[in-house]
Amino acid sequence: MNVSEDLINFFKVLGESTRLNILNFINDEEKSAQEIQKALNKSQSIISQRLKNLLDAGLLDSVRREQNKKYYKIKYPELLEIINRTENLISLKNKAKIDKLTDSDILDTLF
Repeated sequence: MNVSEDLINFFKVLGESTRLNILNFINDEEKSAQEIQKALNKSQSIISQRLKNLLDAGLLDSVRREQNKKYYKIKYPELLEIINRTENLISLKNKAKIDKLTDSDILDTLF
C-alpha cells in the first residue's frame, strides 16, 4: 500500500459523522463506550461498530476495562490537531465563498 492509499483510507475513516463525533467527544480524555453512546444518543450497536472501525484504523486505543465498561482514548493526539486544522480550513473556504457574494446574489436567494 502506498502513502496515497493510506491517506485516502485515513480520510475515509474520518469522513463518517459518528466516527468523527466520537473522536471529538473523546478529545484528550479516556471515555467508556457507554459515555460515548449517551453523549451521541446512538444505539449501542452503532457505537460498537464505529469504535471497532476506529480501533481497526489505529486511531483509538482500548486503554482499560473496568467491570463491564471498556475505556477508549485517542491513540495519536496529533489527530485532534488535524481535525481542528481541517475545520479551520473549511471555515476559511466558506468565508471566502461568502465574501465573493455580491448584494444581488444575496437578494436573489431571498426572493
